[in-house]
Amino acid sequence: MKKNKLKYFTGLLALVLGIVLVTSCQPEYEPEIYTYPEFSITDFTPKAGLLGEPLTITGANFGDHVEAATISFNGVVVDEEDVVSYSDTEIVVNIPQEAVTGPIEIKIWTQNITTETFTVLPTPTIASIVSQGMEGEDVAAPGETVLITGENFYTDPGRVTIEFNGKPAEITSLESNSIEVIAPQGYTTGRVVASFDDYTLEGPFIAPTVETRIREVLFLTRSLTSHDIAVAEIINDYKDGNFFNVTILPKSVIEESDLGQLNKADVVIMGRNVPSNSYGGDTRAVWDNIERPVLSMNMYGLRNYPDRANWLNTTSISSGVDATLSAEILVDDPVFGDLSGTIDWWHGNYNIFPDDPSLAGNGILLAKSPAGSPLFIRWDANIEFYDGAGHSPKGIRTFFGCGSDGGGVIHYFEFSEPVKEVFFKELDRMARHD
Repeated sequence: MKKNKLKYFTGLLALVLGIVLVTSCQPEYEPEIYTYPEFSITDFTPKAGLLGEPLTITGANFGDHVEAATISFNGVVVDEEDVVSYSDTEIVVNIPQEAVTGPIEIKIWTQNITTETFTVLPTPTIASIVSQGMEGEDVAAPGETVLITGENFYTDPGRVTIEFNGKPAEITSLESNSIEVIAPQGYTTGRVVASFDDYTLEGPFIAPTVETRIREVLFLTRSLTSHDIAVAEIINDYKDGNFFNVTILPKSVIEESDLGQLNKADVVIMGRNVPSNSYGGDTRAVWDNIERPVLSMNMYGLRNYPDRANWLNTTSISSGVDATLSAEILVDDPVFGDLSGTIDWWHGNYNIFPDDPSLAGNGILLAKSPAGSPLFIRWDANIEFYDGAGHSPKGIRTFFGCGSDGGGVIHYFEFSEPVKEVFFKELDRMARHD
């Protein structure tokens, strides 16, 4: 047995020595070292620009692995989402919002190149766009001058374009804080748009004639989630959005400090969703001091409680459910067009004042229900709403009813189609009132 063990051990030793000998005879392993081709920069454009604008870097051997590249503006790295495109010969990135003037560094794998200085330009801002014509600041007949004021405008005419609702305008004067242009022939009502290279600023509406100017409507409502928002959108979309421009003011109670904004509008709307007790006390005086026309769709807020607006001498309101309400047209007025006599006024849930035409007070009653409830009233400026009201408005006023607070947005503007047109015509009449 001992002899066999020795035999096995001798054979095992020979095998191990053979392996060692064969291994030691193999050539030494040398891993392959890959050298990436050197990339080069031909140019970058623009040499100066605004934050957020695209910048193009051209060159060679950038490769096709965008993850291998890092581009930074004076140390501010471009985020992955701001790499617009990447190829072997061109890189397009958006200038980072935190970038400052300085060199651009491009690093790809282990190589890097630093360019000359890129200048971050201050962002242009528009303060005003005002027609120099005779019909008002938002009306410019073709050929009339329009003045644009602001800051940080480019002064190179090749980098600035001005358009009137898509029509290019001739620039006659270009300074860093002002631009003068000529209203183009054939343009239609729309916004003035100023472009500085790829940076675009949208200005106010400008119209070629008084008849085609946009009416600025300020719509007061409780919040940006109320049903009034849908009504504001209906108004804003009238005639494909080329008639009224509605701005929503989400505020239940207005203050003296709000008068500046309110008096800049062509017309102000009291939305139905504002709490009815938001119109009394000191607030009532603020509403009366609005010099621009005010149209109310909020009948609860118009009653003669101390905390209401007190346009009508009543505290009562009744309701109807899922019904058609008729109206009698009482005057011959352009807002009615060809309508006359008794017409369908409303379909759905509604609120309504008592059946008493005299509730119009010192106003003009244009339409009422067959039973006598006021549906459409106008008041002139500086006249008491009714004898004994104790206050009067500085601007013209209109009540146009009668939506329901219950049942959701469908009952806020459920006028018949002909009456919707009357509503829009009345809003237009008020917006044009001087």
